[in-house]
Formats: sequence, structure tokens, C-alpha cells
Amino acid sequence: MAYIIGNESHTDERTYGYDSSEPNTTFKVKLSKKSFGKLSSSDLVDWYVLELDGPADYILNLSTDSVNSLGRTWAKSNSGVKIEITDRNGNPVSGASSAVNTEIFETSINFHYTGQANYTDYFVKVTNQGNPEADYMLFLNKFGKTTDIMGPTLQSIEIPDTLDLSKNDGQLKITTYAKDDISGIRSFAIVLDAPITYDLKNNGGTSNTLTLTGANDSWKDGASTQTFSIDRTSKNGTYNVVRVDITDYDGNVTSYNSLLLQALFRVNTKIKVYGAIDDVPPTVVSFSPTQLGKPMPIRDELVVTFNEAIVLGYGIITIKDETGKVVASFDAINNRNMSIMDQNKLVIPYMVTLAYDAKYTLSIPKGAIWDLNANFYAGSSDFTFWTIPNPSAVGKNVNGTEGNDYLTGSSLNDVFLAGSGNDTIVAGGGDDIITGGNGLDTLVYTGKMANYTISGNATSFVVKDNIGKDGTDTAGQVERLQFADVTVAFDVNGVAGQAYRIYQAAFGRKPDLAGLGYWIKDMDKGSSLTTVAAGFFQSAEFKQLYGSSPSISTLINNFYQNVLHRAPDQAGFDYWSNQLNKGMISPAGALASFCESAENQAQVIGQIQNGVVYTEWLG
Repeated sequence: MAYIIGNESHTDERTYGYDSSEPNTTFKVKLSKKSFGKLSSSDLVDWYVLELDGPADYILNLSTDSVNSLGRTWAKSNSGVKIEITDRNGNPVSGASSAVNTEIFETSINFHYTGQANYTDYFVKVTNQGNPEADYMLFLNKFGKTTDIMGPTLQSIEIPDTLDLSKNDGQLKITTYAKDDISGIRSFAIVLDAPITYDLKNNGGTSNTLTLTGANDSWKDGASTQTFSIDRTSKNGTYNVVRVDITDYDGNVTSYNSLLLQALFRVNTKIKVYGAIDDVPPTVVSFSPTQLGKPMPIRDELVVTFNEAIVLGYGIITIKDETGKVVASFDAINNRNMSIMDQNKLVIPYMVTLAYDAKYTLSIPKGAIWDLNANFYAGSSDFTFWTIPNPSAVGKNVNGTEGNDYLTGSSLNDVFLAGSGNDTIVAGGGDDIITGGNGLDTLVYTGKMANYTISGNATSFVVKDNIGKDGTDTAGQVERLQFADVTVAFDVNGVAGQAYRIYQAAFGRKPDLAGLGYWIKDMDKGSSLTTVAAGFFQSAEFKQLYGSSPSISTLINNFYQNVLHRAPDQAGFDYWSNQLNKGMISPAGALASFCESAENQAQVIGQIQNGVVYTEWLG
């Protein structure tokens, strides 16, 4: 019966009862660790597989397990315990004599191993030779091991400068020679600046690292030659050697970057690959001006950048206005105005004067752009952009009334004076100036919040559209910013701040966006904070935290914990208990009071001082 591996034998009795009587054992004798077992007259053999850490001289020790044996040590009067080193089939390994321990002292087997690090090559067979019972211990170590802290050194390396994938199965032959006098060379890795697809026996794949190891081609005095079959689906081009990593069997790594390789060994560090099968069409990596982004002048060129070298094919490239009317066209095969710049940039020149503040679409049909292997561009064919507003045009002056107004601007630079009331302002394009005035004012934008930059403070701020045409607006006395996905409230000392704080007081957490939006809308309609607090008492979350009919003590303790993060002091507890027991304040009123306490306001101000974000409730 074999026990698990450990450092102290008394910790390994847990596996008593597991047997390892067959050679296909999963029990391991790990390097520099103790393994424990038990034999008896009815259990004569245990098997283990040895952990071997590459080529080296090893020693396997056998001794009694003095802690677990309970006096059941074997002696000269019995035949002892025998250990043998075998292969997977149970055949003795040449050069590893068996050893028998007939004393309470240890015995050992010395053997030399030349293969790679694994759990599959060598096994140990432990045989009971007549003892009624025998507890034993095995210990495997490297014999005469010297600690290796020195990294391996490169002696030479040969890397081809060209590779034609259409010939000889794209074979890339690499020869290396390195030295490590103590533990020996484990692997040699060539790191490229781009992934390449290869097949090397069973260790192929797509990677930027080509690894030479003894598992594929045995090392001899640190030398190895291996051939990588580079797949024709790899891309043509120049692959640069970033560095070479050499690893020894003790894990020491020495790296040589391309400059060192060139300086020390005059090694070629560039592999020019050609003859690949290219069936991948080109793709667009950028468009100038950016789609739906910064407007362009009415007389400017358009630039479409692709991921590889391109040529003009056939078809008509067009620019259309918002109605679909073609305002400019270019014949790809005959037009001399378009050009290819830097091999991968399609440049469409200014040919007609576009309108100010207008939306246009550039359309590239299939077949108009090819790569150098005649693959057609087949991506998105339409690229939308805007032109700038007329710099000489004057925007609107928009004035509100004393009531609740809905105010809209133009695409130019407008000025809004909303006046009193709860106003909704849609400023539109241009760089606008908005003054909300008294009341609850909402400034509406068409894009998502992530597309804008908001700077300033709650009373005066700037909103910049980073990708659309809303411009850069300066606003003051505006309480809400409504985007396509969320709304930001700046009335942190009003409704929005109260709705946020009551979540902390009641539940001890930040509010969820949808729930916060519900209560903000409810309070915007006139509900008091105490009414909202009463609504919280009816929620499933409140009942889960406090119970369906919480006692006054439970309420007070939870309010203190959520707001002050401590148990109530006796004076505070007595005060609130007296107020609630005598009906001088309702439980909802007490929650509202804790919500607006100086302590609760202080703990959330850092979270809301730049605005409260929530989802608009549409119910």
C-alpha cells in the first residue's frame, strides 16, 4: 500500500488503504520528496513511477518508516525489502542493480538517466521478501548534484535569410550550438516579431516562437539541428528575430537580443518569407476623417488606410449626400485623380466643394480595391462623415419663458437663456452656450455618455462630443444631462443626492442605476424623502435585511451600521428608541433622518460630487 508524497511521514497516513500493486500506477516518487508505503504477507509488491528531471546521476534510498511502523521494522531474521529500477514493462534497467535492505538502516540504488524530464520512463518495484509487515520510505535525489546558477551560453546559430514556401514544403532549417557545463541544455527558443504557422512532428502550431528541444532532436554536446515545415498559409514578409532564449535543465535562461546576436556572432536576424498562399482580402484599419467624428473642411481629401499593400481594381467609387445624390465619382480603373500613398493608403482628392454642415457617404464597391494577390476588398463599403459648420454663419439666440419650455437649437453656435421652469434643451450641433436658470433643467444629447467628455463642476461645466457633431457646449445652472443610455444629475444637494443617499442609509450599498432612476423620477414628481423611505420598507431587499416586521432595536442597529459603520452608543440608541416608541417619528421618518445626517452625506459626497449617474425611468 502506497502513501502520498510529503515531507513528514505522519502526515501521509491519510492514504492508507490505497494500493499500487500494478505497474500502471499513478503513484509517484517525486524528486527530493519522501514517499511512504506499507507491505505485508498478503501485500507483497508496490509500484511507483519516478520523477526524473532530465539527464543526471540519481540515487534512490530505501529505509524503514520509523514514525508509522509502530515497531514493525524488518530485521536480519527476515528476508528484508527489495527495490528494483525497471521500465514500464517491469524489465530491469541496465546499470541499475537491485538493492535489498535487511537492517533498519537505509540502502540505495545509484543509476544514470539520459532521457528528458518525465514521469513515464523509469519505475521502482518494492518487494516484501518475508516480513509479516514492513513500513518503508523512499527518497529520490540527484547524486552528487551541484547547484547550477549559471546560465547557458550560445556558441553559434545558423538562421536562413530567405524562405520560399512554394518549395520543399517550406522547410526552415535552424542549427544551434550552446554550452552548459553543469546541468546541460534543455531548450533553445527563437522568438520572432510575428506569429508563423509551422509543423514540427507533433509540436506544430501558430506561434511567434520556434523551439528546439531534445524531445524532437537529441542534443549532442549542446548542438541541435531541426527543420520546421512552415505552412503556406503563413504571411509573406520579413520576420525579425527579436531574441533567442536558451534554457538549461536547472531552469536558468540566457537571452540574446538581435543586436547581441549580430554583434557577437554575426547572425542573420531577418527571415524573408515569400511564396505563401494569400487568400485573405485586405481590410480597412482607418478612415480620415474619422467616421461620425470630427467634421472635415468642405475642400479636403479623404484617406482610407488598409492593412496591406493595395492596387486599384475596377468599379465606381462615389461620394453621396444625405439624400443619396452622387456629388462626386471616381472610376477605379481609369481615374487618374485617385492615388495610392505608402502602398496601403487610398487617397481621394478634393474634386468638388461640399456643403457646410452636411452629412456625406463615401462608397467603395466590391472589386474597386485589390491586394497584391488579387484578393478583393470585401469589408464595409460605406464610410460616413460630416463637414464643418459655416464659420461665417451666426447661430440662434434661444430664450425660454417662466414656464416649462422645450428649447431646440441649430447646428451652429447657439446661445440659450432658458429662464425659470423645468426646461428641456436640445442644443444640436455647434459650440453652444446654455444657461438653464431657475428650475430643474435637462440638457439632451443624442450619443452615449462614453462618447462625451464632461469637465468642470456641478454648477458650471463643459460637455465635449468626441465622435459626433454635437460640438463643445458650455453650460451653467443645468441640473441634468440626458444621454442616449444614462442621465447625469448635478442636483447633488437636491433630489438626486437624496435618492442616492437613502440607498446607503437603508441598504448600506450604492444604488443600482434603474432603481435610482425610479426614485429620482418619483421625487421629481413631488414625493417627499419620507414617502420614498416608506417605499423602501416595502421592498424585498429591505425585508430580507431587516425582516418582515423588524423591531425598533433592529432598525436602529442597522441604520447606525449603514451610516456610521458601528453599533449605536447608548445615548443615541435611547434617543431613537424613545422617539420611535412614543410615535414622535415614524420608522420611515427615522430612515429619512439618517439619510440626511451629516455623517451619511460625508460618506457619499466623494461618489456624487461630480454628478449622479442613473438610468431614466420610462414607466
